[in-house]
Amino acid sequence: MDDFLALGQILEDALGIDRDEIQEDKKLREDLGADSVDLFQIYVAMEEEYGIELDTDETDHVSTIGDLMQIIRDYA
Repeated sequence: MDDFLALGQILEDALGIDRDEIQEDKKLREDLGADSVDLFQIYVAMEEEYGIELDTDETDHVSTIGDLMQIIRDYA
């Protein structure tokens, strides 16, 4: 599955948002209403989907969907 589509599915499941809201410049907290628990669920789902292990150095700077995509690109 395409990385952006897979991430989109993760975000849809975790945040209950529509696919058309998933754009790289959208802010997870401000635009999409994510809280700390939502972000944790997103990170766990990303680890499972992409076979990666995230640490706080990588997740501390995350604010947009684009930031999540960059993490995925860094592991590719």
